[in-house]
Amino acid sequence: MSGKSEPKRVVVEASVLEELFGGRKKEAPQSPPAVKVPPEAPARRPSRAPAAAPPKPEARTRKTELAAPPARAPVPKMAGLVAADPAGRDMPRSPRSQRPEPAAATPKAAIRKNRTEVEAPGPPQPQTPEALHQHADRLFRSGDYQGAADHYRAVTEKQSGNWTARYNLGLCLERLGRFAEAREQYEEAIRLGAAADARVRLGACLLVLGEAEEALQNFTLAVEEKPTDRKALFGKAAALQALERYADAKECYDRLLEEFGDDPELLANVAEVLVALGEYTEARRHAQQLAKLEGESDCTRRVMAACASAEGDEETAARYLAQLVEAAGEEGVGYETWFNLGYACQRTGHLDVAADAYRQAIEVNPDRPEARLNLGAVLHECGKLQEALDHYGVARRSLPDHPGLHWNLGLAAEARGDFNRAERHYAKVVESQPEWAEAQARLSRLKPIA
Repeated sequence: MSGKSEPKRVVVEASVLEELFGGRKKEAPQSPPAVKVPPEAPARRPSRAPAAAPPKPEARTRKTELAAPPARAPVPKMAGLVAADPAGRDMPRSPRSQRPEPAAATPKAAIRKNRTEVEAPGPPQPQTPEALHQHADRLFRSGDYQGAADHYRAVTEKQSGNWTARYNLGLCLERLGRFAEAREQYEEAIRLGAAADARVRLGACLLVLGEAEEALQNFTLAVEEKPTDRKALFGKAAALQALERYADAKECYDRLLEEFGDDPELLANVAEVLVALGEYTEARRHAQQLAKLEGESDCTRRVMAACASAEGDEETAARYLAQLVEAAGEEGVGYETWFNLGYACQRTGHLDVAADAYRQAIEVNPDRPEARLNLGAVLHECGKLQEALDHYGVARRSLPDHPGLHWNLGLAAEARGDFNRAERHYAKVVESQPEWAEAQARLSRLKPIA
């Protein structure tokens, strides 16, 4: 990062950490004279950027080895793709036309005014398909999505080949959060001849359902049909981002930035992608632009934490991550935020807070082994060897060959006087990382003892 000024370091407010976890900064106990410490292996950042450059080695050393933050990207925001646009751009289609263009938008104020004028919803009455469709449109515009869905479904029963009714039924089901059912309606509408808009809605549902590869296929077909369509391009970029194809996602987002550079959802996704690509300066710029538009958000805090960690400023990273936890409430915090908070606090010596954060990460996702490994390292540093070994044992089931885990197990075995076991663990480290000089030295020293 030549040519860049040093970032301003901000110390973690003790009150913030204590309020969240009741923790305090705790100094690690001194290692016994015979125990030397290896330099820390380069670790990927909390931004989970596989292409990020490794940090400069710290001047201090550490007794135990840490697992790097998980290499996963946050789920991209969909910018109105998940639910139909409340401004009217995804209002139901006219029953008198199979054209792909949506009906004219209805102003929000008019929608609110007319809600009291719409008759109370009830079961569909025996009417013509056109009358049912028109009544369904009125219910949709009034916000009665279940009533509208009932009427659109009645139309499809009378006219099985009516793709506009299928499409509009899909919109209602999306608004109701029934994405699997909406998917079925969009697929049938496409089979009956619906155009690119139906593929965009289908792709949005597939993203929510976790089927990013199929979502990408539908967004790509939509872009081929309508190359300048904002939602199709945004959906394709979001699908690429979900598949961790960050360079391709950035290319799509760049096309959108030229015309929609002040869109908050777009800026949020671009910032996340730039973090994943290791372009921290640009990521920070987009996050700051986003903050000007809508104030600090989860995205801005997450991006700023990743940028701070990339520059070795774990104190600032911990502060932003603590704010994320505070804003979301403990129940709304995901595994990676807890893990990254633990990682930042561990590296800055806030061991009590780090241990609590790792425990929260384990509670959210007990199957991810990194938090187990790092919690074991924290307990190890605090002198709670048996508890550390318990967590190392669980982590080892998923990370049987992890060199950092074998290093920690070797240290623990040495501390207990089990030199044969320590030798085996150090041998595993050297086997996978022959350049690890401290492991080589310990293995050489232990061979005569064993």
